[in-house]
Amino acid sequence: MARINLFKKLIQRIYHKIHKTRSKEKLISIRLTAVIAVALVTRLPQINWDYGFLFHPDERMLMFVTAGLKAFDNWNPNFFNYGSLPIYLLRFTADALNLLTGINFNNLSNLVLLARIMSTIADTITVIVIYKISFLIFKNIKAIKDTDFWASAAGLTYALFFFSIQNSHFFISDVFLTLFCALTVYLTLNNLNKSSSQKPSFYLLPVVWSAVLTTKISGIIFVAVSVVLIVFSLTYYYKNNPKFILIRLLFVFAVFTSSAFLFMPFAFLDYQKFLADTLTQIKMNSDAYIFPYTLQYVDTKPYLYYLKNIFYWGVGPLLSSFSFIGTILFLIYSFRKKNNKIRLKELVFLLFYTVFFALIGRSAVKFMRYMLPIYPFLAITAVFSFTAIVYKDKKFSVWAKYLFLIFIFFHTVFLSGFLSIYQQPNTRLLASDWIHKNIPDNATLAVEHWDDLLPSYNSGRYNFEQLQIYDLPDNTRKWRVIEQQLKRSDYLILASNRLYTPLLKLSDCQKHIKCYPKTAEYYTQLFTTNKVFLPSESIEFQLAAEFANYPKWKIPFTQTQLVLNDQSADESFTVYDHPRIVIFKINK
Repeated sequence: MARINLFKKLIQRIYHKIHKTRSKEKLISIRLTAVIAVALVTRLPQINWDYGFLFHPDERMLMFVTAGLKAFDNWNPNFFNYGSLPIYLLRFTADALNLLTGINFNNLSNLVLLARIMSTIADTITVIVIYKISFLIFKNIKAIKDTDFWASAAGLTYALFFFSIQNSHFFISDVFLTLFCALTVYLTLNNLNKSSSQKPSFYLLPVVWSAVLTTKISGIIFVAVSVVLIVFSLTYYYKNNPKFILIRLLFVFAVFTSSAFLFMPFAFLDYQKFLADTLTQIKMNSDAYIFPYTLQYVDTKPYLYYLKNIFYWGVGPLLSSFSFIGTILFLIYSFRKKNNKIRLKELVFLLFYTVFFALIGRSAVKFMRYMLPIYPFLAITAVFSFTAIVYKDKKFSVWAKYLFLIFIFFHTVFLSGFLSIYQQPNTRLLASDWIHKNIPDNATLAVEHWDDLLPSYNSGRYNFEQLQIYDLPDNTRKWRVIEQQLKRSDYLILASNRLYTPLLKLSDCQKHIKCYPKTAEYYTQLFTTNKVFLPSESIEFQLAAEFANYPKWKIPFTQTQLVLNDQSADESFTVYDHPRIVIFKINK
């Protein structure tokens, strides 16, 4: 009888254990599914925000390159400013869907929509990888009972970063780079122990390394850190077995090179073009004067410029504050020894992102998207600032969760203002509509070079004078030519702040290698008096129309709106999807 009772208790214990495990797994599944749903809901709507006009120059170039590739005919992109992997992924997916669905994905409009859906999927997978990285880190903190909640919180935080949402609306390399870099971090963390070389994930790591490098060359920082750590791990655990180490490293190298060739074959077959394009990109990041569109970064401060744009626009002041606090707390926590041993996973996690920020943050050219790979780090450290409350005292666990949810709510309100940008027609299309309705056919429009032409459609109805504003020297001769162009024109169109924002700052010829004193004076007069004094005579302008789509918030139960002018952000933050456009009528 005693044995029967013991057996019954054992069965009951096993049942409760299984039931408890299943309940926990179900809860984990619900949380992660909810986070994935949030990522998709904030990214997929309004994915056709520009109606296929491709106002992002990088996306436009990648789409044209992809459209030019043909299966079993031409696979050479002949373009290596970015890696070929995203291009091939899009081309293969489009060709496969052509066969399966009968939909013509060679049509550029369909190809653009497919590309942006793929970008959204890639960024959503990044959310899942952030969850996995966070789980690895947070489970080492004994004070944290509900690891899954905080790992889900990290994924949710990244899902609600506007800059991540904005970039997933474009088909650009940086979105895929962020995913592959996060995967590199996760797989490296998983392979820093003695048994790791026996795991399948160990051989997946060199495939991800090649994916990083064949997406964008700046990812070499993550690859280099990962390689050093893996080699160090192998030599540490198998120092008495050099043959084992050599065989593993040779196999890893073989997997890496073969997958790199598969993902980007013409980097090997057309290596001269590959090296030329790569060296140009490297040179660009060391010289802000190299191209007209990089002049905006002259005199910008290393590191601080990136941090400012992350704080105000990329992440937002609220969560940025928690990210910066969390980073400091994470540093303190990581360097505390655990049972007289260093906290390896935490320090490795820090190493990846600090090295990347240290090297990229000092570059001369500072497009905001260059820092997109560190946004997973910002999400995890933001959440860590809340878990630090739990680390201090376990009884605050529930309060920390409530506090996180309260701040996420306020951040979501903040985010809603930026998402409102996609609820309005693109300003370039609004301006194009206005031009067609209000400016007669055969009128002459003065437009600036190095900017998108307006109107965006049916431009053949008008004549154009393209003003060579960036040309040097910025002397009287240049402005005599522009003066004659303005006299022949009926309207002046400033399609964005691409030119006037940087050139207004480059007026001092003693300070700057390239200077534009007369151009700065022209813009100052245009915006302040609407009257410009040119070499021969003055020309008067009249503001005809202005189009802006700033982040805005409607005050409930009122007609009032709060509007945030974001023109002080990095140019690339506004100029692709919501530029400010100004149209002047030229008085004659």
